[in-house]
Amino acid sequence: MAYSEKVMEHYTNPRNVGTLNKDSKSVGT
Repeated sequence: MAYSEKVMEHYTNPRNVGTLNKDSKSVGT
């Protein structure tokens, strides 16, 4: 998978809608 489990979990179960996962290296910002 291209995304880590934490990233997939974040998008599968969005807890902070409108906020990017800053711990993810895949997310730019």
